[in-house]
Amino acid sequence: EQVMQKINKFVTIDKCDRSVYTSDFDNVRHHIFNEMKEVDMAFAKIASSPCLGGSYADNVRVAKPDEFDLVIQLQLPDQQLVQITYATHLPGFVKLNVADLLKKIEKETHNAVLYKKLKTLVDDNNNLVQAKFHQWMQSIIANVFKKYPDGKLKINGKIYEFKHSIQGPAQTLDIKVGPRRFSIDFVPAIRFPTSIWHVKRPCPIQGRNKPWVAVPKPLKDRNGGFDQDNLYWITSFVDQERYFIEGKQALKPSIRLLKKLRDKHSLTNLKSYYIKTVFLWIVIEKENENDLNFWNKGLGAIFLY
Repeated sequence: EQVMQKINKFVTIDKCDRSVYTSDFDNVRHHIFNEMKEVDMAFAKIASSPCLGGSYADNVRVAKPDEFDLVIQLQLPDQQLVQITYATHLPGFVKLNVADLLKKIEKETHNAVLYKKLKTLVDDNNNLVQAKFHQWMQSIIANVFKKYPDGKLKINGKIYEFKHSIQGPAQTLDIKVGPRRFSIDFVPAIRFPTSIWHVKRPCPIQGRNKPWVAVPKPLKDRNGGFDQDNLYWITSFVDQERYFIEGKQALKPSIRLLKKLRDKHSLTNLKSYYIKTVFLWIVIEKENENDLNFWNKGLGAIFLY
Protein backbone atom coordinates (compact mmCIF):
# COMPACT_ATOMS: atom_id res chain seq x y z
CA GLU A 1 0.00 0.00 0.00
CA GLN A 2 2.83 2.40 0.83
CA VAL A 3 4.41 1.74 -2.55
CA MET A 4 1.12 2.44 -4.35
CA GLN A 5 0.66 5.70 -2.45
CA LYS A 6 4.19 6.75 -3.32
CA ILE A 7 3.61 6.05 -7.02
CA ASN A 8 0.33 7.95 -6.87
CA LYS A 9 2.15 10.96 -5.45
CA PHE A 10 4.40 11.08 -8.51
CA VAL A 11 1.63 10.70 -11.10
CA THR A 12 -0.67 13.31 -9.52
CA ILE A 13 -0.39 16.81 -10.96
CA ASP A 14 1.50 19.20 -8.71
CA LYS A 15 -0.76 21.84 -7.16
CA CYS A 16 1.55 24.68 -8.22
CA ASP A 17 1.59 23.48 -11.84
CA ARG A 18 -2.18 23.11 -11.76
CA SER A 19 -2.66 26.66 -10.48
CA VAL A 20 -0.33 28.30 -13.02
CA TYR A 21 -1.61 26.44 -16.07
CA THR A 22 -5.24 26.82 -15.05
CA SER A 23 -4.80 30.57 -14.63
CA ASP A 24 -3.36 30.87 -18.14
CA PHE A 25 -6.12 28.67 -19.55
CA ASP A 26 -8.79 30.80 -17.87
CA ASN A 27 -7.26 33.99 -19.27
CA VAL A 28 -7.30 32.64 -22.82
CA ARG A 29 -10.72 30.97 -22.71
CA HIS A 30 -12.53 34.03 -21.37
CA HIS A 31 -10.81 36.31 -23.87
CA ILE A 32 -11.56 34.11 -26.88
CA PHE A 33 -15.13 33.39 -25.80
CA ASN A 34 -15.91 37.11 -25.50
CA GLU A 35 -14.35 37.73 -28.91
CA MET A 36 -16.45 34.93 -30.44
CA LYS A 37 -19.62 36.62 -29.21
CA GLU A 38 -18.48 39.89 -30.75
CA VAL A 39 -17.85 38.49 -34.24
CA ASP A 40 -21.04 36.41 -34.53
CA MET A 41 -24.45 37.64 -33.37
CA ALA A 42 -26.15 34.25 -33.68
CA PHE A 43 -23.45 32.65 -31.55
CA ALA A 44 -23.80 35.40 -28.95
CA LYS A 45 -27.54 34.75 -28.84
CA ILE A 46 -27.25 31.13 -27.68
CA ALA A 47 -23.76 30.81 -26.16
CA SER A 48 -23.43 30.04 -22.47
CA SER A 49 -20.25 30.13 -20.41
CA PRO A 50 -17.54 27.78 -21.73
CA CYS A 51 -16.41 25.10 -19.32
CA LEU A 52 -13.49 22.76 -18.83
CA GLY A 53 -13.93 19.16 -19.94
CA GLY A 54 -11.94 15.95 -20.17
CA SER A 55 -9.51 14.30 -17.76
CA TYR A 56 -8.28 17.58 -16.32
CA ALA A 57 -11.78 18.58 -15.24
CA ASP A 58 -12.22 15.18 -13.57
CA ASN A 59 -8.83 15.55 -11.84
CA VAL A 60 -7.55 12.27 -13.29
CA ARG A 61 -4.91 13.64 -15.66
CA VAL A 62 -1.45 12.16 -15.10
CA ALA A 63 0.88 14.30 -17.19
CA LYS A 64 1.49 18.03 -16.98
CA PRO A 65 -1.71 20.09 -17.06
CA ASP A 66 -0.89 21.36 -20.54
CA GLU A 67 -3.84 20.01 -22.56
CA PHE A 68 -7.32 21.41 -22.09
CA ASP A 69 -10.73 20.68 -23.57
CA LEU A 70 -12.79 23.85 -23.87
CA VAL A 71 -16.45 22.85 -24.08
CA ILE A 72 -18.42 25.63 -25.78
CA GLN A 73 -22.04 25.04 -24.83
CA LEU A 74 -24.87 26.45 -26.92
CA GLN A 75 -28.43 26.58 -25.62
CA LEU A 76 -31.21 26.82 -28.18
CA PRO A 77 -34.43 28.67 -27.30
CA ASP A 78 -37.59 26.62 -26.75
CA GLN A 79 -35.55 23.45 -26.39
CA GLN A 80 -38.65 21.34 -25.88
CA LEU A 81 -39.40 21.88 -29.57
CA VAL A 82 -36.21 20.11 -30.65
CA GLN A 83 -37.12 16.58 -31.69
CA ILE A 84 -34.45 14.26 -30.31
CA THR A 85 -34.37 10.80 -31.85
CA TYR A 86 -32.23 8.12 -30.25
CA ALA A 87 -30.23 6.05 -32.75
CA THR A 88 -31.06 2.42 -31.97
CA HIS A 89 -28.23 1.27 -34.25
CA LEU A 90 -25.73 3.67 -32.64
CA PRO A 91 -25.94 3.52 -28.83
CA GLY A 92 -25.27 6.90 -27.29
CA PHE A 93 -26.05 8.89 -30.45
CA VAL A 94 -29.03 11.12 -31.23
CA LYS A 95 -30.46 12.99 -34.20
CA LEU A 96 -31.55 16.61 -33.63
CA ASN A 97 -34.46 17.90 -35.69
CA VAL A 98 -35.30 21.60 -35.34
CA ALA A 99 -38.28 21.83 -37.71
CA ASP A 100 -40.75 22.84 -34.98
CA LEU A 101 -38.26 25.26 -33.46
CA LEU A 102 -37.66 26.96 -36.80
CA LYS A 103 -41.39 27.24 -37.39
CA LYS A 104 -41.85 29.00 -34.05
CA ILE A 105 -38.99 31.50 -34.29
CA GLU A 106 -39.40 32.26 -38.01
CA LYS A 107 -41.43 35.40 -37.36
CA GLU A 108 -39.88 36.37 -34.01
CA THR A 109 -37.90 39.54 -34.61
CA HIS A 110 -35.63 38.96 -31.60
CA ASN A 111 -34.64 35.59 -33.06
CA ALA A 112 -34.26 36.71 -36.68
CA VAL A 113 -30.46 36.38 -36.69
CA LEU A 114 -30.62 32.96 -35.05
CA TYR A 115 -33.30 31.73 -37.46
CA LYS A 116 -31.22 32.75 -40.45
CA LYS A 117 -28.17 30.96 -39.07
CA LEU A 118 -30.01 27.75 -38.12
CA LYS A 119 -31.42 27.50 -41.65
CA THR A 120 -27.84 27.20 -42.91
CA LEU A 121 -27.03 24.38 -40.47
CA VAL A 122 -29.76 21.89 -41.42
CA ASP A 123 -30.52 19.43 -44.21
CA ASP A 124 -33.72 19.35 -46.27
CA ASN A 125 -35.54 17.69 -43.36
CA ASN A 126 -34.33 20.28 -40.83
CA ASN A 127 -31.92 17.91 -39.08
CA LEU A 128 -28.82 19.62 -37.72
CA VAL A 129 -25.83 18.59 -39.84
CA GLN A 130 -22.52 18.12 -38.06
CA ALA A 131 -20.32 19.26 -40.94
CA LYS A 132 -22.24 22.52 -41.31
CA PHE A 133 -22.13 23.09 -37.56
CA HIS A 134 -18.35 22.58 -37.47
CA GLN A 135 -17.86 24.91 -40.41
CA TRP A 136 -19.78 27.58 -38.52
CA MET A 137 -17.65 27.14 -35.39
CA GLN A 138 -14.45 27.17 -37.44
CA SER A 139 -15.45 30.38 -39.22
CA ILE A 140 -16.19 32.12 -35.91
CA ILE A 141 -12.82 31.25 -34.40
CA ALA A 142 -11.01 32.09 -37.66
CA ASN A 143 -12.64 35.53 -37.64
CA VAL A 144 -11.49 36.05 -34.06
CA PHE A 145 -7.88 35.30 -34.93
CA LYS A 146 -7.94 37.57 -37.97
CA LYS A 147 -7.79 40.37 -35.41
CA TYR A 148 -4.36 39.14 -34.33
CA PRO A 149 -2.23 38.77 -37.48
CA ASP A 150 0.96 38.67 -35.40
CA GLY A 151 -0.27 35.56 -33.57
CA LYS A 152 -0.17 37.19 -30.15
CA LEU A 153 -2.81 37.82 -27.50
CA LYS A 154 -2.17 40.35 -24.75
CA ILE A 155 -4.24 39.44 -21.70
CA ASN A 156 -3.81 40.81 -18.18
CA GLY A 157 -0.29 41.96 -18.93
CA LYS A 158 0.83 38.63 -20.40
CA ILE A 159 1.71 37.85 -24.01
CA TYR A 160 0.24 34.59 -25.32
CA GLU A 161 1.71 33.46 -28.64
CA PHE A 162 -0.69 31.15 -30.44
CA LYS A 163 -1.03 28.90 -33.46
CA HIS A 164 -4.49 27.85 -34.62
CA SER A 165 -4.85 24.55 -36.48
CA ILE A 166 -7.77 22.59 -37.94
CA GLN A 167 -7.70 18.84 -38.57
CA GLY A 168 -11.02 17.52 -39.82
CA PRO A 169 -13.66 18.60 -37.32
CA ALA A 170 -11.10 19.31 -34.57
CA GLN A 171 -9.79 22.77 -33.76
CA THR A 172 -6.71 23.22 -31.61
CA LEU A 173 -4.96 26.26 -30.22
CA ASP A 174 -1.27 25.79 -29.33
CA ILE A 175 -0.12 28.48 -26.94
CA LYS A 176 3.22 29.66 -25.59
CA VAL A 177 3.44 32.04 -22.64
CA GLY A 178 6.89 32.57 -21.20
CA PRO A 179 8.49 29.14 -20.67
CA ARG A 180 5.16 27.31 -20.67
CA ARG A 181 3.33 25.70 -23.55
CA PHE A 182 -0.18 24.32 -23.56
CA SER A 183 -2.96 23.50 -26.00
CA ILE A 184 -6.71 24.00 -26.08
CA ASP A 185 -9.09 21.78 -28.06
CA PHE A 186 -12.40 23.45 -28.89
CA VAL A 187 -15.39 21.17 -28.25
CA PRO A 188 -18.74 22.67 -29.35
CA ALA A 189 -21.90 21.18 -27.86
CA ILE A 190 -25.63 21.83 -27.66
CA ARG A 191 -26.92 21.79 -24.10
CA PHE A 192 -30.23 20.34 -22.92
CA PRO A 193 -31.82 20.19 -19.46
CA THR A 194 -32.53 16.82 -17.87
CA SER A 195 -36.24 17.55 -18.24
CA ILE A 196 -35.50 16.57 -21.85
CA TRP A 197 -33.96 13.17 -21.08
CA HIS A 198 -33.84 10.60 -23.87
CA VAL A 199 -31.81 7.87 -22.23
CA LYS A 200 -33.27 4.48 -21.36
CA ARG A 201 -31.63 4.51 -17.93
CA PRO A 202 -33.12 6.98 -15.43
CA CYS A 203 -31.19 10.13 -14.63
CA PRO A 204 -29.39 9.90 -11.26
CA ILE A 205 -31.31 11.92 -8.68
CA GLN A 206 -28.22 13.94 -7.79
CA GLY A 207 -27.73 14.88 -11.44
CA ARG A 208 -31.24 15.97 -12.29
CA ASN A 209 -30.47 19.66 -11.95
CA LYS A 210 -27.51 19.33 -14.31
CA PRO A 211 -27.60 19.54 -18.11
CA TRP A 212 -26.45 17.01 -20.68
CA VAL A 213 -25.01 17.88 -24.06
CA ALA A 214 -25.03 16.64 -27.65
CA VAL A 215 -21.58 16.84 -29.25
CA PRO A 216 -20.99 16.86 -33.03
CA LYS A 217 -18.34 14.15 -33.00
CA PRO A 218 -18.46 12.60 -36.48
CA LEU A 219 -18.21 8.88 -37.05
CA LYS A 220 -15.51 7.65 -39.38
CA ASP A 221 -16.49 5.90 -42.58
CA ARG A 222 -15.04 2.63 -43.89
CA ASN A 223 -12.08 4.46 -45.43
CA GLY A 224 -11.14 6.20 -42.20
CA GLY A 225 -12.54 9.55 -43.31
CA PHE A 226 -15.46 11.47 -41.87
CA ASP A 227 -19.04 11.19 -43.08
CA GLN A 228 -19.84 14.74 -44.13
CA ASP A 229 -23.59 14.13 -43.95
CA ASN A 230 -23.45 12.65 -40.47
CA LEU A 231 -26.64 13.55 -38.61
CA TYR A 232 -25.98 11.65 -35.39
CA TRP A 233 -24.55 13.54 -32.43
CA ILE A 234 -22.94 11.77 -29.50
CA THR A 235 -24.49 12.39 -26.09
CA SER A 236 -22.33 13.40 -23.14
CA PHE A 237 -23.35 13.25 -19.49
CA VAL A 238 -20.28 14.73 -17.82
CA ASP A 239 -22.11 16.22 -14.84
CA GLN A 240 -24.01 13.01 -14.13
CA GLU A 241 -20.79 10.98 -14.42
CA ARG A 242 -19.03 13.38 -12.08
CA TYR A 243 -21.62 12.63 -9.41
CA PHE A 244 -20.68 8.95 -9.59
CA ILE A 245 -16.90 9.44 -9.31
CA GLU A 246 -16.73 12.24 -6.73
CA GLY A 247 -16.09 11.53 -3.06
CA LYS A 248 -14.78 7.99 -3.56
CA GLN A 249 -11.41 7.87 -1.89
CA ALA A 250 -9.35 5.47 -4.02
CA LEU A 251 -11.24 5.81 -7.30
CA LYS A 252 -9.43 8.72 -8.94
CA PRO A 253 -5.94 7.60 -7.82
CA SER A 254 -6.69 4.17 -9.33
CA ILE A 255 -7.69 5.76 -12.64
CA ARG A 256 -4.48 7.79 -12.67
CA LEU A 257 -2.35 4.70 -12.00
CA LEU A 258 -4.03 2.76 -14.81
CA LYS A 259 -3.53 5.65 -17.21
CA LYS A 260 0.14 5.89 -16.28
CA LEU A 261 0.53 2.14 -16.83
CA ARG A 262 -1.17 2.50 -20.21
CA ASP A 263 1.16 5.34 -21.23
CA LYS A 264 4.24 3.44 -20.07
CA HIS A 265 3.38 0.49 -22.33
CA SER A 266 2.08 2.66 -25.22
CA LEU A 267 -1.39 1.11 -25.17
CA THR A 268 -2.74 3.84 -27.43
CA ASN A 269 -6.04 2.07 -28.13
CA LEU A 270 -6.93 2.13 -24.43
CA LYS A 271 -8.60 5.54 -24.36
CA SER A 272 -9.00 7.48 -21.13
CA TYR A 273 -12.77 7.36 -21.38
CA TYR A 274 -12.70 3.57 -21.64
CA ILE A 275 -10.89 3.42 -18.30
CA LYS A 276 -13.31 5.89 -16.75
CA THR A 277 -16.28 3.87 -18.04
CA VAL A 278 -15.03 0.69 -16.35
CA PHE A 279 -14.91 2.54 -13.04
CA LEU A 280 -18.39 3.97 -13.59
CA TRP A 281 -19.71 0.42 -13.99
CA ILE A 282 -17.92 -0.66 -10.80
CA VAL A 283 -19.49 2.28 -8.94
CA ILE A 284 -22.96 1.23 -10.08
CA GLU A 285 -22.21 -2.40 -9.23
CA LYS A 286 -21.15 -1.52 -5.69
CA GLU A 287 -24.13 0.77 -5.17
CA ASN A 288 -26.46 -2.04 -6.25
CA GLU A 289 -24.71 -4.32 -3.77
CA ASN A 290 -24.99 -1.60 -1.10
CA ASP A 291 -21.23 -1.91 -0.56
CA LEU A 292 -20.78 1.61 0.81
CA ASN A 293 -17.23 1.06 2.10
CA PHE A 294 -15.72 -0.40 -1.06
CA TRP A 295 -13.90 2.78 -2.10
CA ASN A 296 -12.45 3.25 1.38
CA LYS A 297 -10.23 0.23 0.89
CA GLY A 298 -6.54 0.78 0.25
CA LEU A 299 -5.37 2.03 -3.12
CA GLY A 300 -3.61 -1.27 -3.78
CA ALA A 301 -6.79 -3.27 -3.20
CA ILE A 302 -8.84 -1.07 -5.53
CA PHE A 303 -6.15 -1.01 -8.21
CA LEU A 304 -5.97 -4.82 -8.28
CA TYR A 305 -9.75 -5.33 -8.12
